[in-house]
Amino acid sequence: MFWKKKKTQPVANSKQKQEKSPLQNASLLPDLSACFDSSIQKKANDFVVNQVNVGGQMVNIATDGALSDSTVKCLQDAYNPNIIGQEIIYTYFAKQAFIGFQNCAILSQNWLINKCCMQPPLDAASIAYNITLKDDDTTDEDNEILDKIKDLSNFTPDLHIIDVCREFAEKKRRFGQVLCVPIVENADYSLPFNIDAVAEGAYKGMSVIEPQWIAPILDMRATTDPMCRRFYKPTYFRMPDGQIVHYSWAFFGTYGNIPDILKPTYYFGGYPLPQLLYEQVYAAEKTAKEAPMLAQSKRLNYMEGNLNAYITDEEKLHKEVSLMSWLRNNWGWMLVKKDQRLGQIDTSLTDVDTVTMLNYQIVAAIAGMPSARLLETSPKGWQSTGSYEDENYKKLLLSIQTDDFVPILNRHYQLLTKSLYGKNYEYNCVFDAIDTPTAKELAEINEINSRTNTSYVNAGVVSPEEVRNVLRQDEKSGYNVLAEEMEGEPLGAGMNDPFSDFGGSENQQGPFSVDEWKEEDHPRKENGQFGEGGGNSSQNEVDNISKEEYGKVMHELNNNLTKEQRKKKVIKKAIGDYEYIVQNNGFNEYKIIRKVKIDGID
Repeated sequence: MFWKKKKTQPVANSKQKQEKSPLQNASLLPDLSACFDSSIQKKANDFVVNQVNVGGQMVNIATDGALSDSTVKCLQDAYNPNIIGQEIIYTYFAKQAFIGFQNCAILSQNWLINKCCMQPPLDAASIAYNITLKDDDTTDEDNEILDKIKDLSNFTPDLHIIDVCREFAEKKRRFGQVLCVPIVENADYSLPFNIDAVAEGAYKGMSVIEPQWIAPILDMRATTDPMCRRFYKPTYFRMPDGQIVHYSWAFFGTYGNIPDILKPTYYFGGYPLPQLLYEQVYAAEKTAKEAPMLAQSKRLNYMEGNLNAYITDEEKLHKEVSLMSWLRNNWGWMLVKKDQRLGQIDTSLTDVDTVTMLNYQIVAAIAGMPSARLLETSPKGWQSTGSYEDENYKKLLLSIQTDDFVPILNRHYQLLTKSLYGKNYEYNCVFDAIDTPTAKELAEINEINSRTNTSYVNAGVVSPEEVRNVLRQDEKSGYNVLAEEMEGEPLGAGMNDPFSDFGGSENQQGPFSVDEWKEEDHPRKENGQFGEGGGNSSQNEVDNISKEEYGKVMHELNNNLTKEQRKKKVIKKAIGDYEYIVQNNGFNEYKIIRKVKIDGID
């Protein structure tokens, strides 16, 4: 069956006026033809090698195929034979201009470029965060409102703010710039942001807008005063329907830092990641695809003989080669003439995987990702642990959280609180550590922090109450359920009566009354410590407490006291084989008064 060749349709002249589509005719949409015209993707045939006569010698120069003849002639006339290398380098890098938003979207269809754009924001958004009020002096009502808006932001689809943050960071990498605008009903976006202008129930969430739908507008000062903090930064953003948005309302994210002289070319945004990646991605993909072909053609068979005879009889040559190919296996026979000799050339594939991996590693480096994370493989190469790449990736995720997520989260919770409850709260958003410590590591950290807090308390730097407040505010400390203040009478008020909980005081007869104390009934060691002599050793013995035992008792008291026990000025606590009588001076400030052996325990 033969295919009929289709007649080629004449290409319409670009200068001819073409009928506009209904979308183009819509008055609500701007004319984006200029934007698309400036985003023509460079093709391979755009890079033309021209030969230039320099001093009677022909020299190859890489030039732009789209350049006019006069422009090329000017380049040739100005060409200096002493800077051949520099001229070629300049010509190459001068072509690395903005490829346009449309081509960024086209290039993002490649799986490697798409993953470079999506994966880091996705990993950053997978880490939990906590939102707190900036004002430390909060009421129960404030905390209740905070809990409600947390639930709304986590479980309401239209208000699921972390998805908005992830999309914002992703499109920032994909297009080099992106805009995030809060949706507030009846808001005048042309005026600077004012939280008091947000009416009840007006806030409906955040909207992420791709750059092809917005046009940056700069005021006079932003274009004429280099000393202005917003020099060459958009003052307003025009929407397709003509609406103007002041920069204070929006979050304008840019990828990279563009020099001022190039900012108009990039629509005052940043470098699109696909533009930085596409050449190296093409090299990596091409190398990977050619590897199987190289494996199939690595072995070359040859036959020595009378070449002239074979050339004169092509049919005979074809038959012999076909026969050899048909018989080519481990059990095949090969018939060889006396004047023929068979041979084989084998190409080594030892470094093919290294070369292929190198290209992918360069792609990962440009994207700021570990190659193991990009390719979902174990680390390879000179740094097989991948620890260096992991540390850099942590810094990238942290920068995404700090620069992209936190401002949007803080504004979202502020607008939501004002819209639902009419209150103007300011929030602090803090993400969890990127590396979640194990239970053992967390215990070690808490132990170190406990020692540090104890040293600070003993030195008088902070008070036990201040340490308690820090522990209470830390959700991962295990003490966040503590009341804001210790209930009951302050410890200092009852220090003159440390034994009142046991039925007496210094002025009353009780089990530990000073009037009952007799020195002769409690002999001491030579060093002055109790522990030798009369009395019931099982009940009245006070042993020398070692450092290890003291630490064990302090740990039990800090962690395993009931709410009622913490109110008492003297605590009776069974720990191990002994029952301890302890004076309660506050958290981690316990004084062991007496140690009693528990009956029945050897």
